[in-house]
Amino acid sequence: MSNEDYFLSTSSNDYMQQKKKRES
Repeated sequence: MSNEDYFLSTSSNDYMQQKKKRES
């Protein structure tokens, strides 16, 4: 896994978690 792939996966994870927090 490249650094870029890691960054994309972690940032999308953070985005999804923030989205869930806003919905609840």
